[in-house]
Amino acid sequence: LNAPFVHEQARAFAARAAAATADPAPRVAWLWREALLREPTAAERAAVDRWLAAAPARGGADPWPQLAQVLFASNEFLHVD
Repeated sequence: LNAPFVHEQARAFAARAAAATADPAPRVAWLWREALLREPTAAERAAVDRWLAAAPARGGADPWPQLAQVLFASNEFLHVD
């Protein structure tokens, strides 16, 4: 999941989310709906909010493609029940 192709797809997915909405809360919900076909739980939302708030301290890299890549790597995304 660290292949250049996955990074490219994560950037493209994050760009689609940004085009859908600039506001972080609806953007997170959009990512979850598109990737996992559900809304994020309250715990997931809180974790993402903390992670986004800490993004500047991690060197200023755009956190949205990283979040998209996290969703791509999730067990829920990779496996169908």
